[in-house]
Parts: sequence; C-alpha cells; structure tokens
Amino acid sequence: MRLTILPLVLAICAACGPTDIRPEQLKAGQTAIPPHGVSLLRASIEAHGGWERWRSHQTLKVVMTDHWDGIIGWFSMPWPENGQRMEMQFLRGTFYGKTKMLGGPSDGDTWGVQAWKAYLTSANGGTEFRDHDDTLFLVPTYQYFLEFPYRIGGAGIIQFAGTRAIGENEYELVYATWGTEAPQLETDQYVLWIGAESRLIEKIEFTVRDQMRWATGTMHFSDYRDVEGIQIPFDMTVTLGPEDESHIHRMQLESVEFDTVPKTVFFPDPSLPFTADSKVTDYRY
Repeated sequence: MRLTILPLVLAICAACGPTDIRPEQLKAGQTAIPPHGVSLLRASIEAHGGWERWRSHQTLKVVMTDHWDGIIGWFSMPWPENGQRMEMQFLRGTFYGKTKMLGGPSDGDTWGVQAWKAYLTSANGGTEFRDHDDTLFLVPTYQYFLEFPYRIGGAGIIQFAGTRAIGENEYELVYATWGTEAPQLETDQYVLWIGAESRLIEKIEFTVRDQMRWATGTMHFSDYRDVEGIQIPFDMTVTLGPEDESHIHRMQLESVEFDTVPKTVFFPDPSLPFTADSKVTDYRY
C-alpha cells in the first residue's frame, strides 16, 4: 500500500510552489532587524577555524557510518545497506569527490563524481562512467555539508534573522541564499542557527530544490572536534524541523584527515574539463 500511495503524494506535492523557509520577520520585510548577518557569519567562520586555515588544505578524507531511520529514511536510504560504513574523499572547495563502501554487499566499490559526471570504480579497480542520479546528488551533497561554513560564506544574500531559544540554548539566526530573497525554483535557502556562546553553526534549516522543490529539513551539527585547528562536527543528524528529535538520517564520523589523499585520484578521466565548484546542467557521460 505505501509504495502505491507514495507516487501520488509526490505528484501532489510536485504541483506546489517552492517552500519558503525564511523566518516570518524576513517574509514581512521588517526593517528593524539589525543588519549584521554578514559580520555574524564571518565571526562563525572564524570560530570554525577561519578562511586562512581552511584554504591551506587541499583534500579531505572522512570515515563515517550512515544511518537512515523511520519511514522517510526507509524510502530515502540510497546505499547498498543501511548503516553503511564508508570512506569519503573530497577535493576541498570543489564538487570532486568519491565514496568507497567499507563492508556490506558492495564492499570496495567507489561512487565518484568528476566534472559532474558519475562513475563507479569496482573493488577490482575498474572504472566506468555511468548515468547515476544517486551518485550525482549524494557525493556533492555530503561534501557541501561537511564544508558548510566555508561554502555558505559565499552566498549572495546573507541576512540576520533574529534570535531563538530552545530550552536553555540560545541561537542567532542567519538567512542565506542566492539571487533574490524570495524562494526560487532552482536555488536553495538556508537558515543557520549559530550558537550564541559557541559561535559554531549548530543547526541548519535547508531546502532540497534538486530533489523536490517543496522538501525541507534540518541538519544538526554536534560533537565538534578540533582537527588541525578546524572544528568538525562528528555527529550530523537530519530531522524535519529544528526542534524535532526524531532522526531521519544520521552520519557518525570516525575520523577526519586533511591532505592524506593525492589530488590525482579525483581525475580518473584526465580529458574532462575542470569544473571546480560550478554546476553544469548536462552531466551525462
């Protein structure tokens, strides 16, 4: 029954316009809110380690386990098995990355992205470029959230969005997007929840325009650890809302290393153009 109903639900939702996650005072165009969103975000980037230290690194290697929970997680889980352990490697500041399965039915297989083309490197070492939407969405998305403070620093629109408290925890909110403040069909919106004391990004409300223009979620960053002067969240969970405690998705990091992976591993086809962090629309091989 659930497999029959889901396409109908998705078809109905697809007819809706893009969700607008801006806090109400921004939607209303209130002008009394202090205009210090940019300085607040810059201070948060410094608390995470700072631009200079971040840009001194070239590559990133992360070992993690990926869990999907509940019915939404059951429908969304993309890997060969739930609780998949994996090693992810990224060329910092680009969308060049790869994910190697550690254990499970696809042990040793690697899903990779080069110049917005997906490829599979099998456990025996052979590489084949292929049309594979999961690879093209997942690998760049994981990289984006792992590099989030420095990625969002380049947003074209950054606005202070007020303060909020959840229990004893106080947050300063920053809204970020590109193009126009209002929701757009192909551009994501983000609301950053910055800890008033820590200055670290502890939650992110986000849209998922690449998948469903109405879909939203909240990423929770916790268990921050210092890795060569960079603050990395070793526990990353996704819920429906910022106060929701029911996990849809949880990423638990085991280790993070900088500059232990040679840059050459990200270019299995040296004839492809280098696209850095730009996104192209025709990514078929």
